[in-house]
Amino acid sequence: RIAGVGGWELDLASGRLQSTEQAGQILEARPGQQLLAADCVALVAPEARQQVQQVLAGGLDAAGTGWDLELPVISFCGRRLWLRVVAEGEYGDSGLVRIVGAVQDITARRALEDERHRSEALLRGAMDSIDEAFVLFDADDRLVYCNDRYRQLHRVSAQLLVAGTPFEAILRHSAGEGLFAIPPGELEAWLALCVAGHRQASHTLTVHLSDGRVLRVLDKRMPDGHVVGFRIDITDLTRAT
Repeated sequence: RIAGVGGWELDLASGRLQSTEQAGQILEARPGQQLLAADCVALVAPEARQQVQQVLAGGLDAAGTGWDLELPVISFCGRRLWLRVVAEGEYGDSGLVRIVGAVQDITARRALEDERHRSEALLRGAMDSIDEAFVLFDADDRLVYCNDRYRQLHRVSAQLLVAGTPFEAILRHSAGEGLFAIPPGELEAWLALCVAGHRQASHTLTVHLSDGRVLRVLDKRMPDGHVVGFRIDITDLTRAT
């Protein structure tokens, strides 16, 4: 009751479903209502019924390894909920005899996750819409996210532009592939300068590319250690100056 977890048990020989009072409250059943297995399965929202049918069609023996599902349901009162259903099988001399499990209301948690996903999608959309290259690294200098402009800039290192790749690895590979205009014999010194600047709290650097373009590199370390970076094309400004 305190944890908000309901228990249930399905006897396979009789098909009888026993459940705790808390399970009935989670499903918003009437006080004293006897829960039936078929009725509980029917509560599953239409978009998830195929998933449940596939689990059941896999055979009851599969319950021996345990089930752990998050399902949308429509309660007995018609309210939409998200439930986590876990179960495992109990065996006797003749094989699987019953399935014992628990159910928990996770509606609030799923709502928070959905809101977080919407916020992330909005932020990613905003970053993709800007005209300059944008990149985000975590506190350990590993890539978290970059927009299409950044991918275009570092297209010679496209295979490295995945979450978790260190900043120095991307920079070193792109430099080795000739992206930057680096004087002969100065590669390591140039890399050391860029890496050192990147690790500062705030960093601005002008970088020349091998195709003649000029970039202004802006890196800013946030309070939690993440580094936000912009790569701004200032070729026209440089030429005009």
